[in-house]
Amino acid sequence: MTRYFKRISTPGAIPQNIAIAVSYAAILAIFALDVMTGSEIVLQILYIFPIVMTSFHCERKALVVGAVVLSVVLQAVTLVTYDIATSSKIIEMLMILWSDILVAIVSYYARSILLENVPRKKVD
Repeated sequence: MTRYFKRISTPGAIPQNIAIAVSYAAILAIFALDVMTGSEIVLQILYIFPIVMTSFHCERKALVVGAVVLSVVLQAVTLVTYDIATSSKIIEMLMILWSDILVAIVSYYARSILLENVPRKKVD
């Protein structure tokens, strides 16, 4: 189990293609579950995990932005279906937007810092 967590928490240990495929699939799966559970069980917080995975393992910013946009759009679609006041929907959407962006930025720059501090092998 420790090896698994070490691997997912090491930038670049998971190939970018796999990280993207798994992250985008997870976002879609969370959306499906979120729609099925309705407003009784809110799964909005789960969207941050695929965003972290994408931000942490992908060097291309466009892929990270894509994950955030997909996540925010699907969360907005779910939020619209909830039977709550419009003001609550607006506040909730602002919180979703800013939290997803913040998580992506922090994860992306954490990746950069960790990769800068990785000892490089000497080439003889």
